Amino acid sequence: MEYTCTLTAGVAHDCNNMLYVILGSLELAERAACTECPIEPHIQRVQHAAQHSRDLIAQLLSASRYDSLAFQPVQFDDLVGDTVDLLRALVPPRFINCQVGPDCGRVMGDPTRLEQVIINLVLNASQAMKDRPGSISVTTRRVDIECAPAKNDRDPGVGGHVELAVADTGPGIPRAVLSRIMEPLFTTKPDGLGLGLPVAHRIVAAHGGTLTISSEMGHGTVATVRLPRLSAEGPDASTGNDGG
Repeated sequence: MEYTCTLTAGVAHDCNNMLYVILGSLELAERAACTECPIEPHIQRVQHAAQHSRDLIAQLLSASRYDSLAFQPVQFDDLVGDTVDLLRALVPPRFINCQVGPDCGRVMGDPTRLEQVIINLVLNASQAMKDRPGSISVTTRRVDIECAPAKNDRDPGVGGHVELAVADTGPGIPRAVLSRIMEPLFTTKPDGLGLGLPVAHRIVAAHGGTLTISSEMGHGTVATVRLPRLSAEGPDASTGNDGG
């Protein structure tokens, strides 16, 4: 109930702000149309506000569509490598240092949704770096967990896993922000939606995996994804879950 109320209040607040921008800009455009003042700036604000609202709705829909996951065996290191290659057009190449595999294994997952997670984590790291010197490292490896961990949503289960780590050398995340980073609509970005990490977290959970964020001020941030690895016998080793 608390989660639902927080999400509802956040969406209502964000959409209400955008409606004020749209209605106010249209009123100003109407006034300008009766004079010789240009109306283009007002129209541009309307377009920006409408696009922001559209993106908000799209991410909300993405967060809710767990029944549309198309599970199939996915070679994880290939998926990560291909996705990072696509991101080189958006992220300065000097930032990204990608070291995948070799052959860290397959997972049972939806390639499109897993790609969405990788893109979100790398772009978040890039935004944290801004114009600072440093790098973003993207690595994958096999992880075998033999002892049962404590039961909470941050601990993967026993068995074979693949691990993705996206680490940046940015300024780090303050502890107060880090404790809320998975909350829907919580963001420190003036033009952000605050749904990227919560959506990524839910996608990973729907695949039976975990997403954790660790950070220390002045020492960068590391986002770690762990997913159950398929056994050599075939794809029946894991079928994901509904994300709880």
